[in-house]
Amino acid sequence: MSLRLDSQPNQAKQTVMFLDAWLSGGTLRPDEVSPIIPKHVAKLDANDSAWRDRLVAQWLGTGLTAFAKILVEGDPDAAPGLLTAAAVGAQPDAVYKRATDVFEVAGVGETEAIREANRRTVGRILVSALATWAATAPIGAIILCGHLLAEIEAAGVAVTEVPNAILAQARSATVADVTAYAGAAQGLASTGVKSVGVVVDGLLARATAVGVVDANAVIWLANNASAQSKADAIQLVVSAMGNTTNGVDQIEAIAGQTRLALDRNHRVPYTLVERAAAGIPDAASMKRLLIAADNRWRVQPPETRTTYLTNLSAIAQAQPELEPEVLALKRHALPGGRKGRPIGGHQDDPE
Repeated sequence: MSLRLDSQPNQAKQTVMFLDAWLSGGTLRPDEVSPIIPKHVAKLDANDSAWRDRLVAQWLGTGLTAFAKILVEGDPDAAPGLLTAAAVGAQPDAVYKRATDVFEVAGVGETEAIREANRRTVGRILVSALATWAATAPIGAIILCGHLLAEIEAAGVAVTEVPNAILAQARSATVADVTAYAGAAQGLASTGVKSVGVVVDGLLARATAVGVVDANAVIWLANNASAQSKADAIQLVVSAMGNTTNGVDQIEAIAGQTRLALDRNHRVPYTLVERAAAGIPDAASMKRLLIAADNRWRVQPPETRTTYLTNLSAIAQAQPELEPEVLALKRHALPGGRKGRPIGGHQDDPE
C-alpha cells in the first residue's frame, strides 16, 4: 500500500481516513503495516489518524505481538501506556500473556543501558496497572502473572504494589477469601516474586482473626512469618489443628511442617494430645497424633502440664494399647524427662 501524504491537505486527510479503515481490516498482516507506520507518524498525527488505537485492536484481536512492536516503533513514548491499558483490560486469564508482550516489546533498545532503562520504565507502568487490576482479578489470573512480576523485579523495579493489592482485599475478606488470597501470595512467591514477603504478616494476622484452617495456607503463612508475628503463627497453627474440619492427615502435616518455624512451641503437642483425647475415632489415628506430639517439642509449662497429663491418662484409659506412647509423652512433658529417642524415631534436637 502506498500513501500520498505529501499532497494537498484535503487529499492527505482522505488518505489517512482510508488508512485507518484499512488498519481495521480483519485480514491485515503485520508485514503489510510495518513499512508504512513508523516513517509516516508525523503526517498521520497531523491528520488525526487513529493508527495507535487500530494497532492495539489488531494486537488484541490477532494475538500477534508484531502489531505491538509496530506501535512501539511508531511511538515509543506512548506505546507502553497504551499497550498496558489494553493488556489489563483483556480477559483475566489472558492478562499475563498480554502484559508479557508489553514488557518484551517495549523493553528494548540499541544498547544494554537503553534496554535496562526501557525495561524499568515499562516495568513500572505494568506494575501500577497490574496492582489496580489485581484488586478485583481472579486469584488464578493473578498467580499467572508471577513469572512476569519476578522478571520485572529482576529488572530493578519494585513490585510490592501487587502483593499489597492482595493484602488490601484480604483485610476485609471472609475466611474463604482470605484462604484464597493467601494462596495467591503463595503462588506469586513460588514463581520467585521476592516482594511477597512484605505482606505475609498482614495476611497471617487476617487469617488468624477470621480462623483460616486450610492446611496448605496455614503451613505457608506460619513458615514465612516474621519473628515479630510468631505469636500469630502459633495461634493460627493450633487453631487449625484443633478445628474438626481437619483430619489426621492435615493435622500431622501442619504440626510436622511448621515445627521449626514455631521453634517447637509447646502449644502444638498440647493441641495434638487434646485432639487425640477429644474424639479421634480409632486407635491408629490416635497413635499418629501421639507420635507427632512426641517430636521433640518443648516441654509443657506448669500452667498447661496438668491438663496435658490428664488428657494423656484419658487416652490410655480409652485405648490401653497406646499406653507405651502415653507413658513416653508423660515422661517427656517434664523438664529433663526426655531420655533416648522419641517414640516415632524423629531426629533429636537440643532441648
